[in-house]
Amino acid sequence: MPTAYLSAQHAQKATAVEPSEFKDRLVLLYKDRAEGFDACYRTFLKCLEAGDKEGMAELVRFPIHAHVNGKKVEIPNKKAFVANFEGIFYPGFTKKIAEDGKSLFASGQGVRVGQGMVWFAWYSKPSSGWKIKSINNYGY
Repeated sequence: MPTAYLSAQHAQKATAVEPSEFKDRLVLLYKDRAEGFDACYRTFLKCLEAGDKEGMAELVRFPIHAHVNGKKVEIPNKKAFVANFEGIFYPGFTKKIAEDGKSLFASGQGVRVGQGMVWFAWYSKPSSGWKIKSINNYGY
């Protein structure tokens, strides 16, 4: 059984996401592509809560940079991401996501969680959909 990285209480708090102002901005910027963001974000939170490394890896656009045990590294693929999951989503970082997870901001660069802890973007290639494009996990 995987370790819960996000308590059920924090996950419930973080899933109460979609204020209408955010949704309106997301639709304005991304038109019909905006529809898939909610499902992607909810999957992200569920994977975080369950400690689902493989599920989270499916949400990431590779390569990606993140801090692993305090050192910034390039993570080239799903296998490396799964191997470094605990170093990326450590307790202080997941707690901050839980606290700020309702704060979403849409821009032309994608969707920012909190003050930029995680960024999502919509990609058309190699497969279309919303993916995590940036993980800024240093110092939490």
